[in-house]
Amino acid sequence: MKSPRKTIANVWTRLDPYVGKSVKRLALLAVTAIVGGFVEAALLVVVVRIAIGLTAGSTSITTDTKIFGQLTLSVPHVFELAAALLVLRLVFNLANSWLTARLSVDALMVARRKTFRYFIRASWKVQSVEREGHLQEIMSNHVSRVSNATLLLAMTMVSGFNFFALMISAFYVSPFASLLIVVGVLLLFFVLRPMTKVARRQSKRNAVANVEFLEGVAESIALAQEVRTFNVGDQVIARTDTRIDHSAQIAFRTRILGMTMPNLYQNIAVGLVLVGMFGVYLQGQAGVASLGAVVLILMRALSYSQQMQTSYHSLAEAAPYLEELTERQELYKGSFEPEGGRELQRLGRIVFDDVSFSYSPGRPVLRNISFEVEPGEVIGIVGPSGSGKSTLIQLLLRLRHPDSGTFWVDEINARDVSTDSWYRRMSFVPQEPRVYRGSVADNIRFFRDDLNSAAIERAAQLAHLHTDIVTWSEGYETSVGERGGAVSGGQRQRIVLARALAEEPDVLILDEPTSALDMKSESLVQETLKDLKGRSTMFIIAHRLSTLNDCDRIMVLKDGALQAFDTSSALNESNEFFAEAVRLSQLR
Repeated sequence: MKSPRKTIANVWTRLDPYVGKSVKRLALLAVTAIVGGFVEAALLVVVVRIAIGLTAGSTSITTDTKIFGQLTLSVPHVFELAAALLVLRLVFNLANSWLTARLSVDALMVARRKTFRYFIRASWKVQSVEREGHLQEIMSNHVSRVSNATLLLAMTMVSGFNFFALMISAFYVSPFASLLIVVGVLLLFFVLRPMTKVARRQSKRNAVANVEFLEGVAESIALAQEVRTFNVGDQVIARTDTRIDHSAQIAFRTRILGMTMPNLYQNIAVGLVLVGMFGVYLQGQAGVASLGAVVLILMRALSYSQQMQTSYHSLAEAAPYLEELTERQELYKGSFEPEGGRELQRLGRIVFDDVSFSYSPGRPVLRNISFEVEPGEVIGIVGPSGSGKSTLIQLLLRLRHPDSGTFWVDEINARDVSTDSWYRRMSFVPQEPRVYRGSVADNIRFFRDDLNSAAIERAAQLAHLHTDIVTWSEGYETSVGERGGAVSGGQRQRIVLARALAEEPDVLILDEPTSALDMKSESLVQETLKDLKGRSTMFIIAHRLSTLNDCDRIMVLKDGALQAFDTSSALNESNEFFAEAVRLSQLR
């Protein structure tokens, strides 16, 4: 079982990357908290003296306490002193609030930036297996926990220093009673430790249940069209209801623990105050002023102690989220690939030399692939499902790297080429055209701010999209939503094609570019491919063999091996798979 100190230290270790650079603010927070605590103790003593003086009908009040010493003031002056202390206490409270809020918000910004940057820069190997909705959950719930934990840590500091200041003040008034309270508070932490362990375990289960629930929701959203067309909404609702019930049960247990401990603490705290007061009585300090001051100071000190206890338990609940966030960040960061140092002005001859690749040891997806492609060639890639076509494309895009063998570009190892020059000269058109909220021009530019309007229009013309765009009322500023918005599927495909062509790449890779298009859109895409022939090296995965009409050569993959690589006419005569595919598609 972890001690409170170890738990706080563990949380601090997790939070240090987000608040470690705010040492000055943390130090200032400590100073304002402890000074504010002493100011509050003085204010409580003055309040007690005012109450006693007014009850006795005195025109002046003598502060014969150990805090102020022997000081006699008129009643109006005592009220002025109390008002000054109150204002000063308010100033310190406001300063604490500002510093705490600033630390919390800064931690939130740092956590969001760091997590998202690490994910974007992570290897494709890591990105491609990230579960649907999991990153969103990490970026929302877990990152928010960082902010909340920072807030709790700051509040713990403030409460702790206030408690410390008040207890020092109480020691001046009554050392024995204060000692009893300190011992009692320490015992409280020890007694409530088992409940903290249970709360931590429940919090971890709650975090897992929340992730699973949100992943299920994200999955249902992604399948919304299929759910409707297959009329399985009730079944999907039932599955989601089961997940809601499961997460609700865990959340209930987590929250009941969180609510029980403060109530338990409050009752014990009142008992400790009674013990302290009894200690004052036993020591013979029965003076009303001393007793009243001790009671008020100890009550306030215990309220801060309760805040510390509550914050501590809340930090323990946040710990699993912080741990998982740290693990994800370390996973993303650990997958960063070394940056190649070679800058290339163009990508020319492409060579695969005995390349093999597997996703898991002992189960190769590609085996001993060797081929050479000259600049400007158009290469088709065909093969049955599971033959390794998509994996080959990922290797060509340098999203993954060979387990053995070498990928050469102009006699340079592809891994040695800088990322920037590689992706400036190589581009990709995925099977599913994805667009984001923004204008048509934004989607073609795709965050490459150095591309001007002329380059955007040239790419649209090459993709045979410009004539469509100019007929729209807003032209290139027409808004496009996540799923295409006002544009058709064919237009969306050509937006993505224009995006790939905007920097006039040397190598263009297309994954089923016409698989979901109508005949007109397919014809326009094929026109674009004809226009590009000889200008860019192209690799085209296609099940529609009509897309391969203009290919110079065609690769046939089967069971992870390069079965054949030749012209379509030669393959029709020599390769059984290709000949059968041609027969089925009636391509002659």
